[in-house]
Amino acid sequence: MKLRSYLGGVLRALVSAEARSTLRSPATWLVDALGGGKSDAGVNVNETTALELSVYFACVRNIAEDVAKLPFKVYRSLKPRGKEPNPQHPAWRLLHDAPNDEMTAYTFRETITHHCLGWGNGYAEIVRLGSGRPSALFPLHPTSVTPGRDSQNAIIYEVRDEARQEPRTLRAEQVLHIHGLGFDGLVGYSPIEVAKNSVGVALAQQKYRGKFFGNGGRPGGVLEVPGVLKDEAHKRLKESWADKHGGADNAHRPAILEQGVTWKESSINPEDAQMIESGQFSVEEICRWFRMPPHKVQHLIRATFSNIEHQSIEYVTDTLMPWLVRWEQEVRRKMFLPGESDLYAEHVVDGLLRGDTASRYQSHSIGRQWGWLSVDDIREKENMNPLPDGQGEVYLIPQNMIPADKAGELGPSKPAPTAPPPDPDEDTEPAEEDDRSAFLPLLEGVYARLLHVEHDKASRAMKRGDATEWAGGFYPDHQRHAATMLAEVVAAMGVGHPQTVASALAMQHTADSLTAIQSGELWPDDRAHRSAAETLAQLTTGAN
Repeated sequence: MKLRSYLGGVLRALVSAEARSTLRSPATWLVDALGGGKSDAGVNVNETTALELSVYFACVRNIAEDVAKLPFKVYRSLKPRGKEPNPQHPAWRLLHDAPNDEMTAYTFRETITHHCLGWGNGYAEIVRLGSGRPSALFPLHPTSVTPGRDSQNAIIYEVRDEARQEPRTLRAEQVLHIHGLGFDGLVGYSPIEVAKNSVGVALAQQKYRGKFFGNGGRPGGVLEVPGVLKDEAHKRLKESWADKHGGADNAHRPAILEQGVTWKESSINPEDAQMIESGQFSVEEICRWFRMPPHKVQHLIRATFSNIEHQSIEYVTDTLMPWLVRWEQEVRRKMFLPGESDLYAEHVVDGLLRGDTASRYQSHSIGRQWGWLSVDDIREKENMNPLPDGQGEVYLIPQNMIPADKAGELGPSKPAPTAPPPDPDEDTEPAEEDDRSAFLPLLEGVYARLLHVEHDKASRAMKRGDATEWAGGFYPDHQRHAATMLAEVVAAMGVGHPQTVASALAMQHTADSLTAIQSGELWPDDRAHRSAAETLAQLTTGAN
């Protein structure tokens, strides 16, 4: 009677603790008890046990953390095109700062994304004001929520809270629901359920390797005893041997055998050796389920310096982007009022798509020369403040180009009109030279940025007393950087061979800086202006 009462109490405790269990989302203990979570490898696999597998944990952590760390901003669409940030909107605070008084936006989005990757669905309750505007977001555990439809075929969510005896029903507009691939567009498949056998094999391999090294990294063997042992003696000998020689801590300890007992060690067979190495395949298998580049989980067997950057970009476009789009579209459906159709939320992914320094500067240079980037646009991409007094807001137009709407005026085969020859009897004034003084602020801005970097580092090197050694390692790269920056302005001025000219200007700039360092005196405050003026004079007069 006492045993029955005890078992009944245990059962009631389990049911109470896992009251969220339903036929659609059964509790973990119930699934395991019925064998539903057992994989073909004989290992129980669920959302909790899978976290013991390092590659699964790394895949989930990487995606959840990378989604959470991206800025999630609210924008307003402009007409006819463009957008502007709208930090005054209440959704900005919920998505970018804090969804409620208990957690940050990072923690909230990391948690919901983790639920999606583990259970296939992430839910958050939307608390609204009387006006209908969202005021807070609270995560709901996936096992406590059951999506469905009411008698009117409207989507509803049945929520079973641990603190409440009766379930409550939330309407669709009260739940932010992020889910992955599914069969009905309403709920997503559980990745753990569909990948159960792959994860189970990996867990079994991990357990096998643990047992192998728990046995001292050596195969088993046989104790040969002359005669027949009684049950008690057999048990004592087995426990004594395991206690003194089992486990990695007892490996290679000397054994003392008595009464004719001998130890016969079994050799490791090739299948066992291959099993130990098969974990490499399991890593790639789990990565395949999450569309995860193996190098992101520190599996660098096929990674090279030439392809790892492109794989990182593919990780953003192929792995993260689908989850980002799911977040953005669900937020737009649920977080804005009907009259706010011009508002939307978007992740800022530019930082993850940045290439190496040389590639970025080459891209900036092309955008600057062809007129779709200003200096301030480029500085913003490089996380720098704009130039003062609007100096960086100027867009350039190549001198050999004409607007597209003017091309038809010349006709398809008509040459461009030329000026009539001058009348020798008519007094004419010499044509004014091209005024390139407008480029002086741009040149001055380039030199100011270069000198700012040099000044800080050179000052520290001079205080340390190793300015000469420092300069030898710093200026080769800095000179190439200077040439890249100067080439933009040189090309915009229409000077021929801009790269060659810019390289010569950068070399001259480096020589002047080295002279200043060797003399022990740093450059005066007006050097940027003087350097720009001298460069402008050289480019204008053709003294390149």
